[in-house]
Amino acid sequence: MGATREARSTNYEWIDAIDAVNMLDVCELIVQSSLERCESRGPFIRRDFPQTDNERWLVANVMVKTDNGIRFERRPYALPFLKPGFSVKDNLEVTW
Repeated sequence: MGATREARSTNYEWIDAIDAVNMLDVCELIVQSSLERCESRGPFIRRDFPQTDNERWLVANVMVKTDNGIRFERRPYALPFLKPGFSVKDNLEVTW
């Protein structure tokens, strides 16, 4: 990808190049997060992990960029009003 325009006005080629770099970062985070999450939830079904696991995965998944790469963190939600009613259940049996 390259930017051929050299005018000082709005350079859409340069903006597109910057966006492409950001989109690659987002794609990497999505793939890493998907591989880290060992469960099925809603329409996102994994054959190797067919269960919906509220005990371990009803959390905010946070990806932190470090000098060594990306670190995955789980941060629990405060759920004063939402009670899912089960810990682990086959994803196809959950009413979404």
